Amino acid sequence: MRLELYSWDALKEICEREDITLNELCSMIDQRRGVMGLTAAIRVMVLGYFRESSTQAEGRAVPRRGTPAFVADIMRHLKASD
Repeated sequence: MRLELYSWDALKEICEREDITLNELCSMIDQRRGVMGLTAAIRVMVLGYFRESSTQAEGRAVPRRGTPAFVADIMRHLKASD
């Protein structure tokens, strides 16, 4: 899988924040991505994760409109494992 260095860095940061391995995160994305390609799904997840994180930091708990369902599902899963 080919990703930009920024995407790899972002994935690693997500894993550190959530205390999960890169393999666990990629497996979660792969299981929930539907027909989207894995590389594209990972990019979408990275973007969605940081969008939702900024929304939560601003005190708005409601996911932003347009968040892909699989990203919202992973975010719920990560919050539940806290």
